[in-house]
Amino acid sequence: MKKIFKSIRPSPTKKKISFLKSKTETAKHPLHIIPFGGCGEFGMNLTCYVSNKRFIVVDAGSVFPEAKKLGVSSLIPHVKHNFPKLGKLEAYVVTHGHEDHIGALAFLYNEMPAPIYATPWTAELIKRKFERYNFAKPKIHVVRAGDKVTCFPFTVEYIHVNHSIPDACALYIKVSGAKVFHSGDFKIDKTPPDNKKINYKQIERIKNEGITALLTDSTNSLSPGYGPSEMSVVKPLEKVIQRHKDGRVFIATFASNYWRVKSIIDICHRLKKKLFIDGRGLNDSLSLAEKIGMLKVPKDVLVTRQNLSKVNRKNLVVLATGSQGEERSSLYRIANKEHKLFSVDKNDLFIFSARAIPGNEKGILKLTDEILREGASIVNAKVNPDIHVSGHAYQDELKTLIKLVKPQYYIPVHGTYSLLLTNANLAQEVSRTIQPVLLENGEDILISNDKVTKKKNVKLKFERYYVDSESNHPISEETLNERLQIGELGLVNVFGVMKAQSKKWLKGPFLEFKGLSKTGNAKNANLPQKVQQEFMKELSAYLAKKKTVKTKEVEKESIGILRSVLAKFYNKRPVVLCKIISV
Repeated sequence: MKKIFKSIRPSPTKKKISFLKSKTETAKHPLHIIPFGGCGEFGMNLTCYVSNKRFIVVDAGSVFPEAKKLGVSSLIPHVKHNFPKLGKLEAYVVTHGHEDHIGALAFLYNEMPAPIYATPWTAELIKRKFERYNFAKPKIHVVRAGDKVTCFPFTVEYIHVNHSIPDACALYIKVSGAKVFHSGDFKIDKTPPDNKKINYKQIERIKNEGITALLTDSTNSLSPGYGPSEMSVVKPLEKVIQRHKDGRVFIATFASNYWRVKSIIDICHRLKKKLFIDGRGLNDSLSLAEKIGMLKVPKDVLVTRQNLSKVNRKNLVVLATGSQGEERSSLYRIANKEHKLFSVDKNDLFIFSARAIPGNEKGILKLTDEILREGASIVNAKVNPDIHVSGHAYQDELKTLIKLVKPQYYIPVHGTYSLLLTNANLAQEVSRTIQPVLLENGEDILISNDKVTKKKNVKLKFERYYVDSESNHPISEETLNERLQIGELGLVNVFGVMKAQSKKWLKGPFLEFKGLSKTGNAKNANLPQKVQQEFMKELSAYLAKKKTVKTKEVEKESIGILRSVLAKFYNKRPVVLCKIISV
């Protein structure tokens, strides 16, 4: 088979995959599948299943912003104007509780409420998000693996799968003329931490009903073979901790990776170490596990803030947030000497038991540089690959799921376009009868009478909102661009008091410069003073030509004149604000 992803060497004995072509669908009530995130990118997973003017939303995630997005904690899909066109929103159906699957849910629900269906762990995470944002309590229906729910005209069945967070499920979605298996994030773990393997019997029974399409996770579609079990991390991690005799051990991992957190607690118990949990996300995860009865932490393991000073530094393990170099995280504040309890010591060991999410590499590098600058040691997955494993399926796990489900059509989701392409190859490696379908954000595929077609020349446009890191309020791209403009170009504020009839200034006008050079250079010294003089000269000339003036006209003209003057002296046009009071 000739691979469609060009970086993979082709086999001359096999034919190129023939992808599904766009056709016209004439069925009365076909099922539409429309992703508004997660197809062609990492994160922000959100897929709409639409039939007969009713629809359900599977997951509603966020994504980390690029570094240049000032004061933004995450991006979310803004689909307020898209959803009404699809029909009546019946429900939000959630596969699991990671941010890239629930991070946008509170914002969507707040504008477009509908019942939420989620497993116990996921439901608790969702509730806490609503509380954090001070939103009204959502209507959540708690379901468990094996349950079936009806969101007319859809029937949704939950199937237990393995992932790096508890209560992760795949979904079996049925509607007239279509049967879809939506994998969510998963792996096939042969020795899962909770001893609950993926439910093969349930999938076997579902397969026998005849699956039209399988939508599946593409995150690790480039990784050959089977991924290691989560339990394989325990011994290597324990050895690294045990061998460090000189000082404290700091461990950074994803706060949502409950199984890793539990393993670290168990390791500390066996090694008779004291463990301090630092970071809201980690403490939330711990309290959640205790609340729903999944975890009982031995009393002799955890140390409180009040008792920290009594613990021998060589016997202390600190589990901290900040594996991605996030500003304001526990590890970031420790490395930058902003933490109230800890600072880096040359005898400390820092373990990063997490992968770098694409786009976060620079932040992580900056963080590790600060740690190394103080003389401490670092162990990460590059130094010791055995201290972290992925929660996403490798190639052979994806092939296994394909064999179990036996779909007619295979639709890769959750990944960049190159990963979707690579994943698409895997289906026909399993069976030439399976038809791969490439689907990107905003595209619309239709399923009717067990046939899949792609809606011709349709790609829905939708906006993205940015979540402000301080207020947690969503802001538009226009607002963010205003923030970026001020950051990149600077700001000049004009204000004054004028007697409109005589066109005389009673006060000002004054210019206030923010984010601009105050001194200039040898050729152009005292720039603000020169700008002020030139501005007043041109504004006075404008006013002299006018018999009468209106305040708004003066403000508008002042902005135009000042931007031109600033361009002359600064070679750029900063943001200009103007407020003239007329008396």
